[in-house]
Amino acid sequence: MLPAITFQHCIFSVNTSIFFLENGGLADGGEPSPPRSTRCRIGDEALSGSTETKAIIDRVLKLDAMRCDAIVAGDVKTLDSMIADDFVYTHASGHVDTKETYMAARRSGSVQFVKFERENVKARVFHSVVVFLSGQLRSWLRTGQQEKTNHHHFTAVWIKTAEDWRLANFEATNIADAKTNGRTQEKAAAGAVR
Repeated sequence: MLPAITFQHCIFSVNTSIFFLENGGLADGGEPSPPRSTRCRIGDEALSGSTETKAIIDRVLKLDAMRCDAIVAGDVKTLDSMIADDFVYTHASGHVDTKETYMAARRSGSVQFVKFERENVKARVFHSVVVFLSGQLRSWLRTGQQEKTNHHHFTAVWIKTAEDWRLANFEATNIADAKTNGRTQEKAAAGAVR
């Protein structure tokens, strides 16, 4: 049985790849062990780590693909069930959504996603209860009669709950265009889209 973690006391620092728990972190009062991270690259390279780690990564990658499929299908019931109650989404525009505001936007249908493509996805597993996914994400979407394409770096944080894995945090950052050393031409022309 996995120890219960008090996630409101977690600190995540994606830029420096640091993860630790304040105040002991373990609900049973046990002593925390030093952070363990199993780094795995998804793609042509083989996964490293234990069989348990590979199973965790496979499950979270499957759920993340299901999340993308649910967004494209407009399946807000499935999407809602995959997202943690304290979910935070930081858009590339800087806008921040809670689960409530994010789900309201999905229900409104004002933005319709047509397709997602994930590239260069990497996964890191911490203590078998937290998974960081990072990589690049392309999304094709419609707002009214306009069609747009976004290209972002992303970080997604999945947490293990009693029921299954839940998405707790998602952040997107515009990818700079190497030719112009600025935002991608598509984003510069179209502006940020939520």
